[in-house]
Amino acid sequence: MSSRATRGAALPSGMSEALNGNAYEDESNEDEEVVVEGESSSDEDEEEDVIVEGASSDDEEDEDDEDDEEAEEDRAAAQSAAKLKRATGKTAEASKDAAKPRKFRGDEDVRAEGYASSDEEHEENTIGNVPLHWYDEFDHIGYDKAGRKLVRKEGMDEVDKFLASKDDPFYRRTFYDAKNDQSIVLTDRELIMARRMLEGKFPEQGFNPEPDYVDFFSGEKNVFPIADPYEPKRRFVPSKFERQKILKIMHGIRAGHVRRQGKPESKKEAKNEVYLMWGEDDLAEDIKKRRKAPKHIPAPKVTPPDHRESYHPPEEYLPTPEEAKAWEEAHPDDRKINYLPQDFAQLRRVPAYANYVRERYERCIDLYLAPRKEVRRLNIDPESLVPKLPKPSELRPFPNTVAVTYFGHHGRVRSLAVDPSGELLASGGDDMILRIWEVESGRCLLSHDLSQYAPEENEEISRVTEDGEGEVSTKKGFISRVAWNPQMQYRVVAAAVGENVILVDVSAASFASEEDVEATEQLMGGALAEAGEGDDDDDNEENAEVAEVDLGAEASEEERMQQALRDSRRMVGWKKDKADRTVIFWKEADSGPVLDLIWHAKGVYLATVTATKRSNAQVTVHHVLKRMSQRPLRFVKDQRVQRLLFHPRKPIIFVASKRYVHVYHLGQQKRLKQLKTGSQWISSMAIHPDGNNLVVGTYDRRVSWFDLDISSKPWRTLKYHKRALREVDFHDRYPLFASASDDGTVHVFHARVFEDFDKDPYLIPVKVLRGHAQTLDGLGVLSMAFHPTQPWLFSAGADGRLQLFQNLG
Repeated sequence: MSSRATRGAALPSGMSEALNGNAYEDESNEDEEVVVEGESSSDEDEEEDVIVEGASSDDEEDEDDEDDEEAEEDRAAAQSAAKLKRATGKTAEASKDAAKPRKFRGDEDVRAEGYASSDEEHEENTIGNVPLHWYDEFDHIGYDKAGRKLVRKEGMDEVDKFLASKDDPFYRRTFYDAKNDQSIVLTDRELIMARRMLEGKFPEQGFNPEPDYVDFFSGEKNVFPIADPYEPKRRFVPSKFERQKILKIMHGIRAGHVRRQGKPESKKEAKNEVYLMWGEDDLAEDIKKRRKAPKHIPAPKVTPPDHRESYHPPEEYLPTPEEAKAWEEAHPDDRKINYLPQDFAQLRRVPAYANYVRERYERCIDLYLAPRKEVRRLNIDPESLVPKLPKPSELRPFPNTVAVTYFGHHGRVRSLAVDPSGELLASGGDDMILRIWEVESGRCLLSHDLSQYAPEENEEISRVTEDGEGEVSTKKGFISRVAWNPQMQYRVVAAAVGENVILVDVSAASFASEEDVEATEQLMGGALAEAGEGDDDDDNEENAEVAEVDLGAEASEEERMQQALRDSRRMVGWKKDKADRTVIFWKEADSGPVLDLIWHAKGVYLATVTATKRSNAQVTVHHVLKRMSQRPLRFVKDQRVQRLLFHPRKPIIFVASKRYVHVYHLGQQKRLKQLKTGSQWISSMAIHPDGNNLVVGTYDRRVSWFDLDISSKPWRTLKYHKRALREVDFHDRYPLFASASDDGTVHVFHARVFEDFDKDPYLIPVKVLRGHAQTLDGLGVLSMAFHPTQPWLFSAGADGRLQLFQNLG
């Protein structure tokens, strides 16, 4: 009995308590006696007794007789059913409806399920294994498989439970399932199974735990045995016998007793060997191996003739008189074919080919002089060479849709600039009007007419690259460059018109505070200017006639400052116009138009590039508060400066000539390095916010990416635009890079730069923005800039429109 008890399964506490009592007991009948664990009955009738738990003395004596036990169990089940019928007048199966809302599982359901599972047979609540007290504050206890709420039923109080224990015959065999909120009544068969488990037996009657042994191995010997025994250890340990044998062979080789196979022949034998030189016999393959000359490469085959070379070609292959005349007038090197197709009715009427001897001679010359080499084709899948790039939707946000279009300019819009707060936009072009726009609404807030600063003669300066790509027309009578002061406290926009730089106060349109208005007035008025360096008038000519004095190496710092002030007065003048705008003008006679201007990050320094004939006077740096100007760059000789760019963190300025970018340290007054772009004409520059990567755009459609910490040559050179490149720019916050071109498109890239030097920058194209039309002179997008805080992009085109691209959809 103890051996079977170990096979039994544990039961819930409620079930064991029910089995300790009488599941069929009717307490109103006092003549019936219940046999419980530890007690026995001797005088009462066996038909009225229910054996619930434990084992009788007869079972202990007759433990090995399994048939008697099964008969006893069947008899006990029959007695229980008879007793239940006498007590209620119904069978357990017929009382399903009486036990509602309890759930009664009949024997047929249990047999159909095969006792395979227990917990998941009638699971209606699908909340899983979570604490039920989570649903105490709700009127439901979970959800069914269809997702509907399982409403909590009204339970019985203590009085109802007591009445049910007296009236309900199934009360002792009923269990409450709190998870599914239902009552379950155990069947007769389930009670029998529970009793067998409590006795340490198998739940199913007739189960044989010790079946007869079946010998599935035959006594016959097979070539391939059925069993697969483990590999012996000797197969994994080196053999000592083989080791001794190998040592013996090695000793023989060293002593010369054992000769190696395939030993090379001696030099005498190889020298006296005779082989067939010209013939082709069985030794041909061996001769090919011994030949020291280069491998024979067959001559390329002549191109087979086509329909045009026929003596009677189809009519569509015959040239017209105009085509025949054009072929005869063309140079022989420019002709697509070296003959003129003709039509003959019969083959015997075809004359001799005049160029036959010449063509055969040129063919022989080509075979004799033209080098040939064998090219081995690699069997590589082309798709495997293409890098796997992420989807553009995974790299959002980036601008993709035109959101706002700004109308108002007449002619080309050559430059634009965005307010540091991102609320305002400044633009200028051929109409000589500086316009201030509200970004979100597209409304023009301010407009300044700067046509009074245009030169009297409306000249045009054409600049073309050496390879003919990207023509740049610099017209004096237009706003060539617009730049917004990067400091929020200075609401100033700088515009380059002809030989002047105009500083415009836009605090009235930007809703500035009183502190910002005061700071802007100080910047516009030159609050830190030295005495005598006020606004220049036509009457104040003596400042312009100050001569340059060489102080020498022993001059004091004060003397040098005074000399710098005199040089500044001689080079540049400052004045106020009628509209209270500050104008910077050059007093030198040979000064040219302003090509580029850029603000320093501090907001008080302004650098300009002029098209002067003196190469060392092209770059001028202005201190707006002190109203002083200086030319710190003396190294740019015989090179025309195109663009300027300040480093975002260091006192370094990037100066771009036609082909090179010079990196100049302003504090040390020396050139650090020279970047070689490999292009013909530089058009624009942009530096990454970290300051270690520089991108250069050129008029010959190239984008050169420089890693300033690694090399002075481009890390990558890209060529994806169809026409000249006009502008390149990085976003200050998002990993975005964009380039604008005369083909009317703006290409947007996901550009991520890593701090780790082992990782290359991550550059992936995500969107091509098309919103501007090409003009008749072949111009498209002339300027472009990112929004300072949002993933938006502004573009200005030769069609006279400005557009805002946002991240929509």
